Formats: sequence, C-alpha cells, structure tokens
Amino acid sequence: MWQAPLWRLLRAGTTEAHRADLHQQLMKVLANLTVRPPQLPQRISIFGLSALPPMHLATFQALGQWLEVDIYFLNPCAHYWGDIVSEKDLARRSVRQLSLTSPATADDDFLEVGNPLLSSMGKQGREFFELLIEAEALQSAEAFAPRAEHSALAAIQNDVLNLEYGGAFGSATEDAENSAPGQLPIDAADRSIQIHNCHSKLREIEILFDQLLGIFAARPDINPSDVIVMTPDIAEYSAYIQSVFKDQLYYALADRGLSQESTILLAFETLLALPESRLTSTDIMDLLEVPAIALKLDLAEADLVSIGGWIRDTNIRWEFSGEDKTNRWQLPATQSNTWTFGLERLLLGYAMEAEQGLHQNRLPFDIAAGDGELLGRLCDFINLLQTYRQRLAEPQNTADWVNSVNQMILDFFTPQGDEELDIDAVREALLLLRDQTTAAGFEQPMSARLLRHWLGAQLAQPRPARGFLSGGITFATLVPMRSIPFKVVCLLGMNDNAYPRKDNAASFNLMAHDAYRKGDRSRRVDDRYLFLEALLAAQDYLYISYEGRSVKTNKDKPPSVLVSELTHYLSQVFHQDFITQHPLQPFSPAYFDPQKPELQSFQRLWYDALHDNSGAPITPDANTATAAVMPADPGFIDTLLADDPALMPTDLQQLQQFFRNPARFYLNQRLGIYFPAEDEALADTEPFSLDPLTRYHITDTALQTLINGESIEHWRQQISASGALIPGTLGEQVLSQQLNRAKRVHEALDLAPMHSLQAHLTLQIPLEFTTAIALDNHTETLTINGTIEHLQGATVLQYRAATQRRRQTLNAWIEHLFLNALDRGPYASRLISLDANNKAVEYRLVALAPALARQHLTTLVQLYILGLRQPLCFLPELSGIWYETSQAGKTPAECLDKITESWQTDRPGSERLDPAFKRLFDFPADADDNFATYANSVYAPLLACLEKQP
Repeated sequence: MWQAPLWRLLRAGTTEAHRADLHQQLMKVLANLTVRPPQLPQRISIFGLSALPPMHLATFQALGQWLEVDIYFLNPCAHYWGDIVSEKDLARRSVRQLSLTSPATADDDFLEVGNPLLSSMGKQGREFFELLIEAEALQSAEAFAPRAEHSALAAIQNDVLNLEYGGAFGSATEDAENSAPGQLPIDAADRSIQIHNCHSKLREIEILFDQLLGIFAARPDINPSDVIVMTPDIAEYSAYIQSVFKDQLYYALADRGLSQESTILLAFETLLALPESRLTSTDIMDLLEVPAIALKLDLAEADLVSIGGWIRDTNIRWEFSGEDKTNRWQLPATQSNTWTFGLERLLLGYAMEAEQGLHQNRLPFDIAAGDGELLGRLCDFINLLQTYRQRLAEPQNTADWVNSVNQMILDFFTPQGDEELDIDAVREALLLLRDQTTAAGFEQPMSARLLRHWLGAQLAQPRPARGFLSGGITFATLVPMRSIPFKVVCLLGMNDNAYPRKDNAASFNLMAHDAYRKGDRSRRVDDRYLFLEALLAAQDYLYISYEGRSVKTNKDKPPSVLVSELTHYLSQVFHQDFITQHPLQPFSPAYFDPQKPELQSFQRLWYDALHDNSGAPITPDANTATAAVMPADPGFIDTLLADDPALMPTDLQQLQQFFRNPARFYLNQRLGIYFPAEDEALADTEPFSLDPLTRYHITDTALQTLINGESIEHWRQQISASGALIPGTLGEQVLSQQLNRAKRVHEALDLAPMHSLQAHLTLQIPLEFTTAIALDNHTETLTINGTIEHLQGATVLQYRAATQRRRQTLNAWIEHLFLNALDRGPYASRLISLDANNKAVEYRLVALAPALARQHLTTLVQLYILGLRQPLCFLPELSGIWYETSQAGKTPAECLDKITESWQTDRPGSERLDPAFKRLFDFPADADDNFATYANSVYAPLLACLEKQP
C-alpha cells in the first residue's frame, strides 16, 4: 500500500492541520468544556439531508450538549424499518444460509422485505435513520400524514408510509400465500402515474410538452410553477428543452454551469485551448459566428456566408502553415490546405485575376473588389489567433496569466447585455486564482492546460440558485434537495446504464474498494434513494420517461432497473400496465385518435396536416377499434393552374431546363418555392479522396485543355495549386487518373472546325392531347428561339468527360429535334462520353424528317405546358429506367421493383435526394398510368433514334 506512506510524507512537509486533525481537536475542546462559549448560536437546524457521515453526526451530537440541534429528516415510513432488506440482499442471505462454510448469523433470520420499493431504494435513508436513532440524548417528534386521495400514486405512497405491499402488511420471506401483495382497486382513467417509452431525448421532451398541456387542461388548479422536471444530466436535454418549450410555456433551467449557458464562455474556452488546436476550418467558423466575436470584427450575416464560401472554395482545411504542420504534428511541411495557403490565394485574387494564371506557384482566387476590407479583417483575425496560440503555449506565473487572459478578452470580444456578466465571472475566477496562489506562496509558472482546467472547473460549477423555483416549470438535474413537494414530478432519461449513475472512483482510491460502512457515500445508493424521494414528493402526478426503443431499428432497450422495479410493483398491486408506448414521429395519426387518450398531441400543425382538404377528421378504422386510418392522400395540388403566357417556352434552353427537373421548374416558376441550397459542410482534413463533382470538374478542365491545345503541365500546376488534391505522389496519381479519362474522350473526338447556329422555329401546339387530363381544345402558335453549339457540318458534337446520364441524353435530344425541325438538315448528333469502365463510348442520334421532328418536339412542348399547370410526374432517370425495363420484356411488377430500387438508393445522382422530386413524388406510390404515359411519350422516340457506335 503506497497511499499511507505517501500521506505521511505529505503530512511531514507541513505544519498546517488537516481536516481530520481539526475534527479531533474540536471534539477534544467540546469534551473538556465547562462553560458554554458565547460564540455558539442558540440553535442549529438541519434540513434536506438524506445522509450524513458519522463524523459530522458525532460533531453535532457533541454540540448538542450546549445548544439545541434540530435535524429534520424525511422519514418515508411511519414504522421502524431498520430491519428490512431488498429482495436481492435477502436472496444473497438465503444462499449464504445454505453454505456450510459461511453460516448466517441469527439476526439474519428476522430480516424481511416489507415494502419492496422502500427496501430496495431506501438503503441510504435507512442507514441514516439508524445512525440518528443510535445517537445519545435523542428526542424525536413524528409528523406522518397518510394520503387521503384515491389514486395509484397515493396508494403506493401510503404503502411506503405504512410498510405495506398493496395495502397488506406482510413479509416476502413467509410462505407464498402470505407473501403475495394485496390488490388495490384503480380507476381505468387514473393517470397519476405515467411511464412513457420513447425513441430519443428529443421525443421525450416533445411528449413531455404535450402531456403537461394535457395535465394543465384537465387540472386548471395546476400551474407551470407546480411542475419540476429532473434528469440525470440536464445539460444533455437543455437544447431540446429550449427548442420545444421556448415561447410556448414559461420555464427555467437550473443546475447548469455558467459555461453551459453562455456562448461567449464556450468561445473563451476554445481560445484558451489554441495551443492544442488544429485550427480547423470548422473551429474558426464556429468562433466567427459567436456574436461577441462577430461584433468585435464588425461581421454581418452576409459576411459570414462570404467567409464560409472562401474557406470552402480555396480548400482551406486546417493548421496555420506548413511549418506548423511539422512543428506541432510531425507531418510534412506542405503548405496546401492551410490558412496561409488559402489567404494567399484570396489576397492574390484581390490583386489580380485568376485568368492571369499562377503567380509564384500560387493560384489566385477571384474576389469582388468591394470585399477587400472583409478579407483584411479575416486576415487580421487569423493572425491574432496565431499570435495568442504561441503566447498561450508558454507557461506563465499567475499574475502574467491574469494580464494575458484579460488582454485576450479585450482583443477578441465585444460583449453585450448578459455577456458582460459572463465575462465578469471569468475575471472574478482569475482574481480568485491569483488570491489563492498568493496565499499559498505559489509563484512557479503554470501551463495553459492547467489554467484551462482550473477555469473550466470554476465556470462549470452548477449554480443551484439560478433557474430554480423561478415561477415556471423547473428543469433541474436529479440531485439531493431537489425532491421537495411538487404537484407534478417528472423524471426524464431513466435509461438503463444511465440511472442509477455509475461511480467512477479512481483505482487507487482505497475507500471505494474497502467494505462499505454506514454513512459512506455511494453514487448508486444515492441515486436509488433520490428516485424514492422523487416518488414520494409527487403530490398529484408522477411522470417518468425513458428511451425504450432504438431510433434506428425500433428494437427494445431496457429502462433503468428502478423503473423496472416500479413497473413490477405496479403490475403486482394493480394488475395494470402503466407504460405508454409512443410512435417514432410526433405526426403519427395515433396521437389524434380519440380512442387513445394516453397518446395526445396539442400540435395544431400536425393535426391540420393529417386532415384531408375537406377538413374531415381522422377516424378510427371500422375493422380495428384503435387503429387510426389516414384519408386518401389528396396529392400536392388537385387543381390545374391557369396558363401564364410569360412562361411559354420561347427559348430552347428553357425547354431543356424544364426536362432536366420538371418538379423544380414547377415549384420555382409557378409557386415561387425555392429550396435553399444545402451548405456544404466545411472539411477539416486534406482531400484524400475526391467527391464526384470535384472529380468531374478536374476531368472536364483536363478535356478542355486538350481540346484547346493548351499546356497539360500548366493544367497540372493549376489543379495542384488549387488545393483540391492531396500533395505529393498520391495527388499526382489521382491527377494522372483523371487526365487519362479526359484523354480517352479526347481521342474519340473529331476536332474538325465547329461553328454555332442561331435559329427560330414556329410550331402550332394543340393544347388538347392524349394525357390523363384533357386540356382546352385550341391551338397555340409558338416560336422557339435556339442556339446550337458545336456544329460540324451536318453533325452536332456532344461530349462529356464522365458517364452519360439520361438527363444529358434528353438535353441532346431536344437540340436534335430542334435542328431537324428547321428543315435545313438532315442533322445527326454524336454523343461521346465514358462508360462504367472509363472507356470512351459513342452514341448517335440519327437524322429525322422535319415533320417527324416537329411532331416529337410538339409532344415535349405539350408536356411542358402540362407541367406548368400541375406537377408532371416525369423524372429523367426514373422514367427512363421504367421505359427501358418495360421494353426488355419485364412485367409491370418487375418494372415497379426496378424503379423503386433506384428511387430508394442513396447513391449520388439518386432523384430521391433532390428536394423538389422528394417533395412532390414518392415511389412506388406515384408509379401510375400517367407516369408510364409520360415516360413512353418522351423515351420511345428518343431510344428509337439512339444508336450505339461500334
């Protein structure tokens, strides 16, 4: 044992008394007193304690000789319960009685379970109670009050009070007939005890919100201030609480440290950790988005968007410079993807144009002339980070740290409102550190890591007075002295392995491994008693929730063992299941089924969404008494929109744009709905692999370089200088692979002189044509203007440095029809691309007679007009797959399986990933006759003219 010699060595190095020494001295002084000291108060009152070590109890007992010491102990039971044990401990004793080597003591024969909840969860309170009654000169006064209400909650509280089990007094050690619990009657509509099985923490909060609204509606005498919600760790739920309860119900969050509540303090801790930071792109953007830092730099929201785009487009990933990569991380000193690399590109782009090419092996990145000031502020900020990164890496004494940190606050933050208080808390913590080190005579330098650890501990300490009992719903961590009487007590996060919480004692802590003694602290024992106290503190409702199902697989997950014990107790006493199983999503029809009152929702948004257009309510199915049936989906829109002459296809590109994505065209042009582009997440590491879009861009630029006869070496330098590739041999290999792909397409091209053609075509469009919906019976005269590029005599050359997808083929088909309909031809089209094996492949669209080309083009214009009146169920890829599969002789069911498989895939290019298609359609539900009709109308003539060249 090294702990004892180490302790004696430490004690030998100081003359100051330890806490144990002070206690012994105090006990000697109190024992030898003959006259009452005048400094002593007349009375000491102790509230809210569920445990007290024998040392402190002995101190109060000694003080009791000279003053009155009142201990107010919450005794859950009116009878003596010092001899009861849990069923688990009783089983251990029974096994021990059977052992010949370790016979049971005689006292064990008189132990009983009594009330299972009290015996299992009340160990801490029972031991404290025993210590109290063993004290000398004890005078006790009892004040027990049984519950008079007839509810499940009141019944089990009375059971605990009276040491009963289902209203019957008995022992589980007796025979089976006497050990069976009594059975208590309960109203079927009783909701005083609620246990909710949920899928996630967010769902726990959403369900809690609705259930509390239900309680407030049923009991007008209960106010938000009568509700307490407790979790093992309130920080895990704080974001969900704010998102669900904000601006809906008045609430307050307690037991959170200052750093958990303040954005500016989180940023402060990030800055303190700069010496250990990788300076990733996301870390820097997170700092820039902190309001106090953005205000210091005078950054607007649009400025942050611009900076994020610069970081992404210049391929800034991490670290300040290549030199720092070597010095800090022992990596090659490559400048690519560092902040120095990206900022130099931006500064060059401000001074010159990217078209001028490389400058000292740097590729300029064009920025607007008016963004120079913003770029300067960004450069100043990055340089300031690097300065403090170096400064904070050097150990300093306490006085220097106080000055450095205060200066860092001034350099980075402009706090507003409550943020001033948060910064004051940092300054107060620094002064406290200075005072403590001065008092201890500690003048040695300390590291930034030690400073950060100390400040983090100070700022993370919960502040119980803040947010507790503030007049609304109280959210708090489940800790002692929280279970004061509330009309509604809610326990969230009662999950297996989450509660009771585990003791994380250090391996060298001998107290954690020695035999347990009365009064010793144990996290698991504490938590079991806290659960019992919460149960007894609930006056009208006890609400419990846990994550009982996987959010991904829906598999069962066990609740806390305490919840299991409670549910077992309830099932034995009431013969009723108290657990409510909740759906995964808050918009489930079950929440609005009147035959499921335990599932209730007050969310008007979901209620309206689950009604049909006529306002008919959701009704139960006639075949099942409880299942809710949804009305038939009325579709996104059930009326045709009037024609808009301004949207008629007067331009060839307009027609091509429509058929690339009819859903997006309809939403944008007719309804004014635009889905915001998803911001691409900033990358934190070098590009070890290329995403499909970057790969295509590199290959396409290589192909254009080859076609224009420009220098391939210059192209290599530009791509390498862009930061799109990992530096070194691996990057060169990737570049060579993409260049080889481009060369294969280039070799297949006929580079004869090319020219362009501008023309206009007049068509007579009958607005009544063969579709599932009949349109007005009249004809529209329409003139379409178009420009055809890459004409080589009587052939149009189309090339692509990637695989040819159906939407690109359809784009070429529309140009092909336009050309041949002009009656200047005939014209053929060559489509050159790469196949799945990266080999060049050529398809040809054969020439058409002008009349036939006009006919096919007219059909496309008719579909365009129809697609502006209502969503057109035509998806270039999915519709093409349907037609090709049907032409291969497959049955309709097999065609349906094929498109469903394609729709459900998450591979790049899947049309389900497009927000417009996903908003309007779903497959296989939308694979109806119209879908097949549109697919046949477009792809039958196209594929009849498409020929693969040998």
